Amino acid sequence: MRIDVENARGPSRWAAGWALRPSIIGTAIVALTLISGMMATPAMASVPPLACGDTIVADTTLRADLLGCEGSGLVIGADGISLNLNGHVVAGNGVQPPDRADDGIYLAGHHGVRINGPGVVRGFTDGINVVGPGAYDNQITGTTTERNVVGMVARNDHDDALWRNTASHNDRVGIILIAVSHDRVEANTTSDDGSDGSGIVVTDGSRDTVIRGNVASGNGFVGIAVGESDRNIVSENNVFENAGGMIVIGSYNRVSNNLITDELACEGCGTGLSFEGGTGNQLTGNVVTGALANGILVDSFEPETPPAVNNVIRGNFVRAATVDGIAVHTDGPGRVTGTVVRNNLVALSGDDGIDVRSPTTTITRNGAFRNHDLGIAAVPGVTDGGGNTAAGNGNPAQCLNVICR
Repeated sequence: MRIDVENARGPSRWAAGWALRPSIIGTAIVALTLISGMMATPAMASVPPLACGDTIVADTTLRADLLGCEGSGLVIGADGISLNLNGHVVAGNGVQPPDRADDGIYLAGHHGVRINGPGVVRGFTDGINVVGPGAYDNQITGTTTERNVVGMVARNDHDDALWRNTASHNDRVGIILIAVSHDRVEANTTSDDGSDGSGIVVTDGSRDTVIRGNVASGNGFVGIAVGESDRNIVSENNVFENAGGMIVIGSYNRVSNNLITDELACEGCGTGLSFEGGTGNQLTGNVVTGALANGILVDSFEPETPPAVNNVIRGNFVRAATVDGIAVHTDGPGRVTGTVVRNNLVALSGDDGIDVRSPTTTITRNGAFRNHDLGIAAVPGVTDGGGNTAAGNGNPAQCLNVICR
């Protein structure tokens, strides 16, 4: 069924003032009788309310909840239109059909579309699903996706924006970008997404995206993950009480000024910011506190991930990591070369403040204080760039294979 608008406009009210004029009361009665007959004609009847599976091809405002949908909730069928959820709910029946689409709101191959909240989409495989090619310059704002398998997904599109949305209690992922370019995910909140779920994921060769100012908390796997994607910006996000804070795999990404705190206990997780392979990335100005493993890890897990080459760890503050504050090449079997560790401040780590096991690393102007073992522990052959300081660490040597004041 194709719906142009949900409700047609009612008849004109031009005769309302006539009933107030005593001199023409009789005429008013005749006019009102005629209007009553006009309202009963099929030509002036309202368009039926939206139903599950309807396709929208013009600006539309939802006037009632859509509940228990089998298959898709609503389908966007034209460019440049808006769908206003108007505070209503679009809900599936919670059962994924084996042979057809199951999206709360489905947008494929269209551009310039606006999906506006407030409103809730729940009980589907994908709450809101944007699919290219041909999908670009779309915007989703102020919506809530909950108790879906995936809250929101954008795939093979470009220049789309997800802004001020909430994704919570979805089974696998709150928001995921797959093979997109120049998309923006800003000021969203993702929380409590599955026992092995993630808040925000950028993956499969996505590039030039911006992930900024989001909140990710209580997710069972990781708050924010960038996987095998290049030239993305991940900045100013608040990531707390996830099993892992952030994971980054790819090249020339910039991860800056994020607050990553209080990772949760689970087997094999608990790292604040885990960089796991790629070239030319910059991890700068992040604050990482209370990690249950390493605060910041730089490593490679070849062959699953690429080698870690020429990455920069600069100006971060790491406090109270359970293992090392900053760890370079301590876990993975892959190649880690050319890392720069500069101007970081590390304190109160459960083991070393900075632990470097790649001899091609350069260590310059870091501060390490009151860590349980060494302030800086480095393997022979590292480049000591000078200016490192350490004090109050548990090992009286303070630093190994670099000079600390």
